[in-house]
Amino acid sequence: MGYNPYHDLHQNVPLLHAAAAVSHLHHPGGIPDGFLPPESSMGMGFMSLPQEHAIPKQELQQEPRKKRRIKKEADQPDVAGRRELPGPPQKRRRAKKPVGAPTRPKSAYMFFLGQFRENWKAENPGRRKVAEVAQAAGELWRNLTPEQKVVYEELSMKSKADYAVSIAEYERDHPKPPRRVRKERDPSELKRPQSAYFFFLADFRDEYKEQHPGDAPPVKIIGSLAGVRWRAMSAEQRAPYDDRSSQSKAEYARMKRLTPEERVMVAAAAAMSAGSPQAPPTADGNLPPQGVLDTQADLGAPQQQDGLPDNGFQFEDVLHPVHQEF
Repeated sequence: MGYNPYHDLHQNVPLLHAAAAVSHLHHPGGIPDGFLPPESSMGMGFMSLPQEHAIPKQELQQEPRKKRRIKKEADQPDVAGRRELPGPPQKRRRAKKPVGAPTRPKSAYMFFLGQFRENWKAENPGRRKVAEVAQAAGELWRNLTPEQKVVYEELSMKSKADYAVSIAEYERDHPKPPRRVRKERDPSELKRPQSAYFFFLADFRDEYKEQHPGDAPPVKIIGSLAGVRWRAMSAEQRAPYDDRSSQSKAEYARMKRLTPEERVMVAAAAAMSAGSPQAPPTADGNLPPQGVLDTQADLGAPQQQDGLPDNGFQFEDVLHPVHQEF
């Protein structure tokens, strides 16, 4: 009896089973007896691989799984009404070194590292990985005694002294450009109306300073705390700030219809009515307080005396005095 590759049907390779299954199409007498596996193993042989012939799961993955960025969506928008979308972290750009500027001084360890690197290359010609050299140098540096480090510390001190002289000469020959002077704000320029949240933020900042005297946290922290409270406030609690925002928008629309000269005049009158010791400057120069009073008197505006009410004086009276007939 010759060798039959199918004598043990439970250990056969499924591809051979499949070849035997279709061979009866060309066999004159059909499939020989005992050539196919029993019915109990038909499903296993034709539909699945035995355990010893299974392909490892790692080989099925031809490429590594890409890292997926999980978008972090906030439940509530931020204080400005925007929804921040996550993005790649912004790397701070290092300022470029000016051409011809002296090199910064080295530390004692950097002098030691330079000498250690030369000795390492000579003793280990085939081992030049940066991480390996740095690790070996760090271990040796930590085991040095203070007396052994004196040589490198002296080199570092000399390097710092030379750098101080070089940078002084460089800055003398290459003075830094002066900082841009902040442009003074035009008194006739309109300030945009504030939103309800910014009115609330001003009150929250004052309240925080009263509760935490002497503490000056960063602006970002105060903004975060204020944003949390603002989002938790109800519509009734926000109503006062909404009213102030509406008044600010109405005042902005009214001032926008005025000429620049009229805006300066209204600002000066507001400063005088508030008891300011000095009126704001005008577009063409400084306007003394007495000049503002004379201008108001010429326009028919009632004057406020010390200790007396202003008799309902309004800023509109300066620009458009009401002439009453007696």
